Amino acid sequence: MFVNIFKKRYIPQLLIIGITPVILWCIAFIKPPQVVETSFDMLLYTYFHSLLGDMPLFATVIAFILMIINGLLLNYIFTSNKLVQKTTYMPAFLYYLLSSSNYRFMTMSSLLLMNLCLIVALWCFYQVYSRKESTEEIFSTSLIISIGTMFYAPTVFFMLWIWIGFFIYKAYHIKKWFISIFGFITPFIFTVVYYYLTDQLAERFHWFINTFVRFPTIYSISKPIDVVYLVGLGLLLIPSLFYVRNSKIENNIIYGKKCSILTILLFVALLPMAYVMDYSEFSAFFSIPLSFMITIFLFARRKLLYSNIILFLLILITFVKIYFTFIS
Repeated sequence: MFVNIFKKRYIPQLLIIGITPVILWCIAFIKPPQVVETSFDMLLYTYFHSLLGDMPLFATVIAFILMIINGLLLNYIFTSNKLVQKTTYMPAFLYYLLSSSNYRFMTMSSLLLMNLCLIVALWCFYQVYSRKESTEEIFSTSLIISIGTMFYAPTVFFMLWIWIGFFIYKAYHIKKWFISIFGFITPFIFTVVYYYLTDQLAERFHWFINTFVRFPTIYSISKPIDVVYLVGLGLLLIPSLFYVRNSKIENNIIYGKKCSILTILLFVALLPMAYVMDYSEFSAFFSIPLSFMITIFLFARRKLLYSNIILFLLILITFVKIYFTFIS
């Protein structure tokens, strides 16, 4: 059984996670999409876009490598923090499925780079609870979120994730809050200097503010496949949250807090996700916490037949969405 492979058989897992991304992205290698450009791209991403904009195949290859790295790094974070068993690659497999559901985003994009920053930030933030003096980890986490904002503007919302996480960790000391703010504004200091020297400061400041006062395009989901995909993920999310809650009860306090950090990440992601409804790309924001939650759900079920059916349906709807985003 497919799920059982990810529970017990190590070598076949490596073959599956090696082959699956290639199959998912094969259409992009044959006909590379144009490098993605959104209304929320920031300074660092515009640099990448200017370099790769005329080389779609190269951009797709680079994006594919980044996605593979993201999945393996995320899987390592979950296993090293004892959130899932050490011998499984199910989180990486699910991350590849969720991150590859849109043909148009099978190339370099600000969302892909934002995802990398979020994964690294998650790794740093998990260290906060285990360190007595966690000032470096807090600074690093907020700094990485800030760098992510330099790629994709709505990443700034994930500062809420850090601050809510402080309550979960019971990190009430005012010093830690100031450190998080200082870590976030550090890259902006250099950005402000750059825009000031190039006489773009006023223009870019107004653009950044107007980016967020615009009403999010949350009602722009017009394609039936997008509705079906979101409803399917929503139906899968509800029992997954229930099983994650049960796993928190059955394990120790540290495990529970780390699960709560992922749950908060999931709900905070609703805010930046609202700004990309026009691009039919939603899973970039949910792929990190969902890859963990769905793993817990699939592994916790006693009858693996149902788990395999659910996983098969997720794989099927992913390929269907790839097809419809390709022909649209």
